[in-house]
Amino acid sequence: MDLGLKGKFAIVNGASQGIGFAIAHALAAEGAQILISGRKEAPLIEAAARSHRYLAARPRRMKT
Repeated sequence: MDLGLKGKFAIVNGASQGIGFAIAHALAAEGAQILISGRKEAPLIEAAARSHRYLAARPRRMKT
């Protein structure tokens, strides 16, 4: 299915697991660039590794 998301940018909060992960994965699979966020770093790194074929950049930690 083509949702016309290629080149669009999406921010998905709570994307390390569950429905947030599924949404981020689906958006990325449709061609959107995604930024995922969550409360804990380790689950986000695991989520990024599970979606590696859709990611254009490596995960990075944001300074707070």
